[in-house]
Amino acid sequence: MQATFWDRNYLDERLRRLPDVVADLFSNRAVEQFCNLRDWNGDLFRPLVNGCGERTVDRYLEQKEAGHFYVSSKLQEIFTQKLDASGSLLIRGLPGSGKTMTGLIFAESLRNRQNPYRIFYINLRHDFTEDALVQGIGRRLTRPTIFFLDDCHGKYELLDRVQTRLIPILAERPGKGLLIFTARTIPTPDGMPRGDDSYFEKSLAENYSVMEFEPTPSLFREIITLIKPYFTGLSKERLHRVFEFTDHDLFLLDKLLQALDSPAAIPDCTQNALK
Repeated sequence: MQATFWDRNYLDERLRRLPDVVADLFSNRAVEQFCNLRDWNGDLFRPLVNGCGERTVDRYLEQKEAGHFYVSSKLQEIFTQKLDASGSLLIRGLPGSGKTMTGLIFAESLRNRQNPYRIFYINLRHDFTEDALVQGIGRRLTRPTIFFLDDCHGKYELLDRVQTRLIPILAERPGKGLLIFTARTIPTPDGMPRGDDSYFEKSLAENYSVMEFEPTPSLFREIITLIKPYFTGLSKERLHRVFEFTDHDLFLLDKLLQALDSPAAIPDCTQNALK
């Protein structure tokens, strides 16, 4: 049996090349000082925790704590299969379709695996350079990590370059990094939504790595019953009224339900009461 002794200088030198470990053990500030990385705390990779500085994450955690999420086991299975197959997934949908909130709760389900993933949220409404995304993701692959990139519409050319550069980095760390993208689709005159029609989008579609999110009346019924149990049995007419009034928008549905005290407050053209 042979023993090897590592002195402090050797350990320090190794840790300086592992900023992800330093951040987990100590703090973001420690990374900046010890690893000489000025961008670690200033970048916009937000962990999925309260107070991370990203309003979308805070709202998601508030809704989750309140038990306002209905999870479709069928969609969950499709999500997991697609993500496992290629390591990346694009979730598309109209504004208010629930793609971000549902995508985050699906991503969190992967934390229950034998090698649980942590999650970093990245909002591409902020200005990111190609280098910042590639280097930021590469530095955070010490542990299994899901990178949730939100609001990707309009940034497909950037993301195509980023993905190309990440291929060799992720190949060196199999299973350590998964990429989830969300993007808003655009309603067209014929009623069929479309995306940006880019190579990035097409290549993911060719790999069966795209999910379309589109709320349905049955989904609305599940959510209404979950949040307002005494609305169980809501008539089809009143359900249709809610569905059309909110323009199929789950965010507006949540706001509407906060204002409703009883099913009777929903206009019903048939004047039918609850069944």
